Amino acid sequence: MNWVDLYVNLKFPVNRNLVNYKAGNTLKKKYIPKYLYQYQRFDKYSIENLKQEQAWYKIPCEFNDPYDTFFTYDKEVVREDILGKDMLNSLVLKSDELGIVFTEKEKSAFKELPYKDVKDYLVEKGFDFTVIDEQIKTALDRYKDKTDDRIKSRIKQLQRLLFVTCLSEINDSILMWSHYGGQHSGFCVEYKLRDTEFENYLEPVIYDYKIFNLTDLMLRDEKVINPLYVIYAAMRKNIDWEYEREWRIIKWNTLRLEEKGHLFAMPKPSAIYCGSKISKDNKKTILSIAKYKNLKVFQMEMDLKEFKLNSTREL
Repeated sequence: MNWVDLYVNLKFPVNRNLVNYKAGNTLKKKYIPKYLYQYQRFDKYSIENLKQEQAWYKIPCEFNDPYDTFFTYDKEVVREDILGKDMLNSLVLKSDELGIVFTEKEKSAFKELPYKDVKDYLVEKGFDFTVIDEQIKTALDRYKDKTDDRIKSRIKQLQRLLFVTCLSEINDSILMWSHYGGQHSGFCVEYKLRDTEFENYLEPVIYDYKIFNLTDLMLRDEKVINPLYVIYAAMRKNIDWEYEREWRIIKWNTLRLEEKGHLFAMPKPSAIYCGSKISKDNKKTILSIAKYKNLKVFQMEMDLKEFKLNSTREL
């Protein structure tokens, strides 16, 4: 088992009572890179952020990858669970008049467990589910669209719970300079985040072929599930993005802001790297800011023998 798998087991189990937050973060700290980098295009916003030592954090659904913090789920299972729990709630409310006795412990468990588990438990006790099964079947046909709308609305809410800003372990990626660094005419900011408050919000990105499956979590009561699962979803990306070697600073949208993004403070940078195609005027601006803040500045240059970028210190 690699360290990331162990980290996920410690910090992101389904049940919140099994979370070992301290052990997870202690493990993660050992693997946080000494430096992390954020590629920037050169414009008035990125320059102001550099001056003010801040960064733009987006809600995940605003990223260029439509699968960012994306969830999948088993529609049939979740539909049945939603409607089944509605039926069970009605059954519990009418239990006295129906002459059915449920203990308080059972009533509590009914709220926390998936409908299928509750059904299996009651069938074992001799309860006849024939009528309820027919009611659920009828309701599934009649209310399928409304049930799906409830599910989609919940997922959309989950995707707005976080603000995320992205960094990389590397500063010499030709592709990332092209995609995020203004086609090599921008700059790249170097940060040292280890042993700062930011390491608590810093998460490694996990590259995989499979979409994060929300089914097991959607079947359980919110009082039981680990709320960090939303962060775990934001850590997962398609394997195609693996070249980015990404880490993310992830913050909760605690005020439930409806914005597409938000500015948050960042630590003072440790260096700035100018793109290989940066203009003289823009480089002059970077050097001026760096001198004022006492930062190192490097110039990225195209290698003449290989497809790679080299850096030369200029300040």
